[in-house]
Amino acid sequence: MKVICVLGVHGSGKTTYCENLIKAYEQAGGPRPFFVPVGRIARDVFGAEFFVQLKENSVAPEIIEHWVRYLISFAVLLSAQTDRRAVILDGFPRKKEQFHWLMLSSPVSEWADVVEIIFLNTNEDEIVARHARRKLEYPGEAKLDDRRMMEDALLLKDTKDEIMCALNERRYPRPSCDIIEVDSLGQDIVTEVKDGK
Repeated sequence: MKVICVLGVHGSGKTTYCENLIKAYEQAGGPRPFFVPVGRIARDVFGAEFFVQLKENSVAPEIIEHWVRYLISFAVLLSAQTDRRAVILDGFPRKKEQFHWLMLSSPVSEWADVVEIIFLNTNEDEIVARHARRKLEYPGEAKLDDRRMMEDALLLKDTKDEIMCALNERRYPRPSCDIIEVDSLGQDIVTEVKDGK
C-alpha cells in the first residue's frame, strides 16, 4: 500500500487537488483511496476557536500533534485491513519532525510506503483570494495577515528542503519516494494512476 502526501501553503488548493486525485483513481477502476484531510477534520473536531487559541499559543500544540498522528496511523491500518491501495494525506507532514515520524517511527513505516510527496505551487494573489473565500466558509478562523502568510511559506520551504536533503542522503530504509511539484492553478494530476494501483 502506498501513501501520497499533498503539501502547500494554506489556500494553495490541497483539498481540491486530492479530490481530483481520488477521481483519477476511481476512473482507473481501482478502489477509492482513503482520504485524510487533516486540517478539515481537525477543524470539525476541535472547532475554529481552538485553532485561534493554538495560533495565540494559549493551547499546547502537542494536543493536536498527538491526535493527528493517531488519526493518520488509524487511517493506514484501516486501509491495510480493507484492501485499499492508497492513503492520501492532505496537508501532512507540515514539519520536518512529522516527516521523520512518518518515514521511520509510525505504523505507516511498517504498513505502507510513502511513495510521493506533492508540493503545490501557488502565487500570492491567488492565495489571498482563496483565503477571502475560506473566511466566509470558516468565519471563526484567525485572520490571515502578511506575517502569517510568510511564516507559513517559510515553514513549508524548510520542510521541503529537509525532505529533499533526507531523501538525497538516503536516511530511510524504505525505497525513496518521488518529489513532485505542481502548479495548483492548473490542478494537473501528475500522479501516475494505472489500473487503480
